[in-house]
Amino acid sequence: MVISIRKWFWIDYVIMGLRTYWFILLFAGMTGPFAGREFKEQAGFITIWLLLALLIPLFFWQPGKMSPHLFILFEYLLTGGLCIYYMFSLQQTTSMLTIPALIVGFVSDRRMWYWSAPTFIFIFLYMKLLVPLPWGDVITQTIYLLTLYGIGFLIHFLIGTIDRVNRLVEEVGQKNKALTQYAEQVEQLALLEERHRLARELHDSIGHRFTSIITSLDVAVELINVDTNGTKSRLINLASYTRNGLDEIRRSLHHIAPDDENSPLSIRIQSLIMNYVEHTGTSIPFIVEGDEVYMSRNINLTMVRCLQELMTNASRHGAATHIDITLTYQIDKIILKVKDNGKGFDGKKRGFGLTAMNERFEMLNGRLVIDSSPFNGTRVIGTIPIGGQICKQLKC
Repeated sequence: MVISIRKWFWIDYVIMGLRTYWFILLFAGMTGPFAGREFKEQAGFITIWLLLALLIPLFFWQPGKMSPHLFILFEYLLTGGLCIYYMFSLQQTTSMLTIPALIVGFVSDRRMWYWSAPTFIFIFLYMKLLVPLPWGDVITQTIYLLTLYGIGFLIHFLIGTIDRVNRLVEEVGQKNKALTQYAEQVEQLALLEERHRLARELHDSIGHRFTSIITSLDVAVELINVDTNGTKSRLINLASYTRNGLDEIRRSLHHIAPDDENSPLSIRIQSLIMNYVEHTGTSIPFIVEGDEVYMSRNINLTMVRCLQELMTNASRHGAATHIDITLTYQIDKIILKVKDNGKGFDGKKRGFGLTAMNERFEMLNGRLVIDSSPFNGTRVIGTIPIGGQICKQLKC
């Protein structure tokens, strides 16, 4: 027994109510005051038959589950048998199968029409053999019932389509929800990884610097009464070293919890450039193209970290004195272009920093292109798609 499971729609309840109403009319017509004498004499038998024809198929069509094959089988055996009995008794065609034809079409699916629809033809052909019915009446009634069957089948198809669409919408909604949660988790993991890295750097740099400071202070204590001038000079150098260490700690803390974390990307880049120019004297013109839109924290962080690494490499390794930076906003992507006039390098050989940058961009479905050669400077283009990124409302 094939059992299909689906949610009932309002049309299911309407058709079920229509079927019940139709049997009430049949009961009134076959056993009521206007019934023929042939049926009044068998009112008890007909009543039992009608009740069985009404109730037994319902065992196979219930809210939430149904067995269409068995429902149609018993509908034909009981209601169709009653129709044959009625026509045989009155020697004429009848519209008793009007509503059952509609219902059978509604219950049938694409795998059942080839036997459920022709059954109406067989019923009337069988009655033509038993009863001298006019061919015109038989053909007309058969076409009429097949038309009702087709209407029911069309309703079934439309309801099934609506059901599939609703399930698809629900499935897409669930996947979107899961994707949102996954994106948030990825972002949190990326931020956590970055902060752990900075924390390790902070630990190493502070440990190294304070070890040096403590060692120098111990030496100064030992020499304070032996070489006053040498001790004074050592303490002056130690003070300068300590100030530099304090600045380094502040910079590290700023990376771990930056004050401008929620600022627009262009503002963060501008601030980064100003600080870099102040300490290095490098010429760095900055251009923003397009209308700036909100970016997720992960995109902002990737762009800022990438720019930090590129500017540091340009000055430290390339001895660059001029760096052009362009931030471009397009409908479906954001582009960061950095070009310096440094020494350049073999673009095929990438160190740890450039490899890490490339991994950051790949995590966001982005792309990092590096064009460099010895004595020709370096040009880097980083692109990240934003059309599929989760927007601010979803807390990117």
